[in-house]
Amino acid sequence: MAMPKSLPAHCTARCVAQCAVQRAAQRAVRCAASGAARTTTYANHTKTNNPSEYPTRMRGISMIPQATPTDVIGAERQRPGWPEILAAAVAYILSYLIGPPIVSALTDDESVASGLSLAALSGIMGLLAFFAAFAIRVRPWSAFNVRAITTRWVFFSLGFGLLAFVLTRVVAAVFVAIAGSTDGDPQGDYHDAANAGPLALTLQLLFIAVLTPIGEEFAFRGVISTALTRYGPWVSVIGSTVVFALAHGINLALIPALVVGAINGILLVRTKSVWPGVIVHAVNNGVATILVVLFG
Repeated sequence: MAMPKSLPAHCTARCVAQCAVQRAAQRAVRCAASGAARTTTYANHTKTNNPSEYPTRMRGISMIPQATPTDVIGAERQRPGWPEILAAAVAYILSYLIGPPIVSALTDDESVASGLSLAALSGIMGLLAFFAAFAIRVRPWSAFNVRAITTRWVFFSLGFGLLAFVLTRVVAAVFVAIAGSTDGDPQGDYHDAANAGPLALTLQLLFIAVLTPIGEEFAFRGVISTALTRYGPWVSVIGSTVVFALAHGINLALIPALVVGAINGILLVRTKSVWPGVIVHAVNNGVATILVVLFG
């Protein structure tokens, strides 16, 4: 490197060395500051108790977008409210008033055909109520808590479904023991249809353990329970449970509906998804139907 003629060679070399040392020190300070910032970010996000954030932490750098007041307000506006509850209620009541008479006229009250038709109708009524609420305005499915769940929650929900089945039978037995005789089995046609042969059993399981859980959970948990969460989790659980039970009528079916509704309401609050409730509902209905066929 050519040296300026105005400075001695040893002075120039000393200046160059000093500049190099200064630049190295500046780089070290910048690296230390950057490392401290990353460490602080990592420490802040490792304190979270939200499992949904765990996969988003990578090498100490936060990948989680911070919620802003605008995001919170947007989420609140997307959630269903009283207009959606009213729309769902109107659709459900109208289908309840129109559907059963049509089924009765078409099946001539023949128990097997009536049982299959009414089982299908219960799911269709729920779906009509849900889509009536959904049609109020355009928004994502997640606004109604229709969102995917983890495999772990699938297995948990299967277990809760078995628990719901046991609890419903115990509570119903206690109720009958206290209240005495009841007015018969309100779901007798369902049982007749299930006992009418392999094809009828397959259709009944499809209607009562797949279609009905989806329709009713979308309506009662996806719309009603989700809308009531604005008043707190207990209002959401109790409100949707009572409405769900009353929709089954004032009869022996009300007892299982209370148990299943309470479990599914709690699961919705816990998981923010309707699918655990669908699984619980499906297991409860499916096991009950199969046991009726096996043991009468």
